Amino acid sequence: MGSNKCTSACKTEARCSCRKNGISCSNHCHPQHACTNREVTEPSSRVSSSIDAICDMTLYHLSCDVTSGQAQLLYDFVGEADSELTLNEGSVISIIDKDRDDGWFEAVTSDGKKGFVPRDYVQVWNAGNALPAPGFNNQASSVYPPPASLNIQASVSPDEGDSWDSDEEVAEHGTIGGHRQQKDGDASRPNRASSAVISLNKVMQGKHGLDSFLLGKNCPITAESIVIQVGEGGPRWEVSTPRLYCIVASPKKSNKLYGMKSFIEYQLTPSDSLVSVFRRYKHFDWLYERLVAKFGAVALVPPLPDKQVAGRFEDEFIQLRMERLQAWMYRVCSHPLLGSSQVFKHFLHACNEKEWKDGKRKAEKDEAVGAGVFASISTSNPTQSNDLDDMERNIDKFTRFVRSMEEVVKHLLSCGQAHYRHCATELPKDYQGMGKAIKDLSTTFAMIEIQSENSLINAMSFMGTTYDDIGELIASQMKSDVRIFLDGQQEYRGMLACFPAILSLQKSAVDKVKDCDRFLQANKLLSSEKAGIMHRACTMGQALGAEIGEFHMNRVNHYRESLRLLLYQQILTHQKIVDKLSEAYSHFDST
Repeated sequence: MGSNKCTSACKTEARCSCRKNGISCSNHCHPQHACTNREVTEPSSRVSSSIDAICDMTLYHLSCDVTSGQAQLLYDFVGEADSELTLNEGSVISIIDKDRDDGWFEAVTSDGKKGFVPRDYVQVWNAGNALPAPGFNNQASSVYPPPASLNIQASVSPDEGDSWDSDEEVAEHGTIGGHRQQKDGDASRPNRASSAVISLNKVMQGKHGLDSFLLGKNCPITAESIVIQVGEGGPRWEVSTPRLYCIVASPKKSNKLYGMKSFIEYQLTPSDSLVSVFRRYKHFDWLYERLVAKFGAVALVPPLPDKQVAGRFEDEFIQLRMERLQAWMYRVCSHPLLGSSQVFKHFLHACNEKEWKDGKRKAEKDEAVGAGVFASISTSNPTQSNDLDDMERNIDKFTRFVRSMEEVVKHLLSCGQAHYRHCATELPKDYQGMGKAIKDLSTTFAMIEIQSENSLINAMSFMGTTYDDIGELIASQMKSDVRIFLDGQQEYRGMLACFPAILSLQKSAVDKVKDCDRFLQANKLLSSEKAGIMHRACTMGQALGAEIGEFHMNRVNHYRESLRLLLYQQILTHQKIVDKLSEAYSHFDST
């Protein structure tokens, strides 16, 4: 088998059909696209791979060459600056700048309007490909579509070597790979969906892939054991250590190379040691990459807030980034797996360069990454939930929930950002314009110089000042409650985008177990081997159940508290407005 060869050239714009025809491919494929022209495996491999097809579709969909040409919007995008385009999902644009290295494209619409759109929102069509590949942008085409976040091109590694201070954040006028610099003064705007995403697919290959785990070929020895408690409420992650807390505070500007390179460091104080350490954003970025490699197949790793170049040393931006890093740190600390992991504790506790290098090398040599993390999981009741139909129903049910919540959160963000912009800019101007008009009227009345009208003139002037104050109050209130609430929605949008990759992996495991029956009937698989595959697939299913339970618990707590806080802050603001209006009203009592 596998002696026939593919005679058609593999192209980045078309998926080769050699696999389904039983032909192996000897052509050179584009390095960014997983070729499906592979030799047909012998029956001794027992189980065929289905996740490769998912990865192929995903890589085609989201890892296209960045070349000039036509492109299509994958999501609605509302521009927040004059230089940004506002486009609907499915809109066709032409890329006019192919050399940008900041995470954004410069494009022109069909009506000739030029502007910027985020790279992550765009599907580029390669030369000669007039239409996007069928089904790639149609979620209805598959119950488990390729994930839209975890398979994007990997972000820049924080360190090329092990140096504590190796440069990653470039000079003030440079760029950071994959991210557009924000304009000065944009720091107060609601956080947009983070583009700091890592490719899970890059670690889900070879010995770290799903096949190796299910066949029992990848059972790395690790000191980190993960235990799932199975009870009446379903599987739950076992919490073996006290929950950590960490305070992010006291940002300071530091430099190196005689002041040529500057960066901001944040003080971290963990609750278990109370010994403070300083970390740059690049260290957070490295931690995020390691957490995705280690736990991305089984747990939601919250995305980091975006990078920025221009204006990153301004006080307002530094304060805003510190708040968002604190929120990110809270989510990591709260997760039973992430918060208790060795790599996270290394991040919090390494106090000098030697400790950082040693821990960094150890984390990067960890073999329990990708699907290998499942090998370190044990359950209190391994015989429970062995029904494949139940596992598949649970996957389908949660997939529908994730899709629905993604759409609702997306709509909530769209409405919230429009409300934010209106209240932060237009509404204050309306109040201030009204206040100025009333004060101008009082000035006109004063021109007559009638003594009996002085009290009315003073009351009108005070009313005008009150309207000015109300406009400023509303603008500042947006930053203290609505922005924080919208930041929370962006966090959930990023976390929800992690689930499709996890669910696709689970679905692939179920499909592979079903394939075992066919191989067993053909005497190509032993009963003991099928039992092992079934056991490992069920471990994966229980891990998914534990993560879903953790997500729902945090979701309920988050929305209960965040909505209560939003209402409370709104009540306080409107009470202040009522007090100001009441005071202005009292000035007319003596007129």
